[in-house]
Amino acid sequence: MQFFTNLKIGVRLAVAFGIAMLMLAGIAGMGLNGIGKTNAVIEDMYSGNIIPMQSLGKMQYLAQRNRVLAMDMILNPDPANVTKRSTEQIKNSGR
Repeated sequence: MQFFTNLKIGVRLAVAFGIAMLMLAGIAGMGLNGIGKTNAVIEDMYSGNIIPMQSLGKMQYLAQRNRVLAMDMILNPDPANVTKRSTEQIKNSGR
């Protein structure tokens, strides 16, 4: 410590400022690393949850549409209508 106290005030301030800058750079690096990890977690949540929810929404729509088609076939049992509606139901079911 005797060496440090023998230095001029300008040198001591420069060393203290340099140490503060190194600490600031370290904290910034840790922050950038944390942001990268957070982004990876958010990307995983998106691909694991949101995309399957979109598929589920489409399946729910098609199931509801098939119910409507079935009701239409019951209410209007004309052979042309039944053929048209049943063809659409088969297409919606993915067969």
